Amino acid sequence: MLRDNDNDNRGHGDVRNCENTSCNRCGCKRCCPVCPPEQRSCNLSGVQVQLRGAARALLENNTNVVFDKMVNQSNPRIQYNDMTGEFTLPSNRSYYVSWEVAIDGAETVQSIDFCVVVNNVMISVSSSSQVTCQLSGTALITTGKTPGRLSLVNISGDTVRYTEASVQANIVIAGITC
Repeated sequence: MLRDNDNDNRGHGDVRNCENTSCNRCGCKRCCPVCPPEQRSCNLSGVQVQLRGAARALLENNTNVVFDKMVNQSNPRIQYNDMTGEFTLPSNRSYYVSWEVAIDGAETVQSIDFCVVVNNVMISVSSSSQVTCQLSGTALITTGKTPGRLSLVNISGDTVRYTEASVQANIVIAGITC
């Protein structure tokens, strides 16, 4: 076992110049390399919503995806309006968003573009040069003093058609609290 001759901490580092408080476990300073700092626990909760009943339906340009099936809601503070396709996110929080949309063609455009929009600001855009595709994206969002209004929007410049798959769109919004 290593031992510091100037310190009787039995292998613990020299903490004479350490300004941190004492460790609850062994009494050494928190900058001691043997005792790690205390860990803070974080929780992850959120919602998962899907669109299942829109096979071959059209979604116009600058229109929100309106999901029709709540798959999981472990955070009741994240609200979803199934009439507008808008999620309300509580203020002063961080969120991880993951989404996908299955598209089977567009009217006239040669590429597909979807975007996560928060409070009318485009946050994260995903694009495909193929008009028949499964498009996906992610975003990290932090709300400020006011709640966030989040939606997934077709910004392709024209109407797109959902695929005939059993799930046309999926979104997961996970809130992170520490």
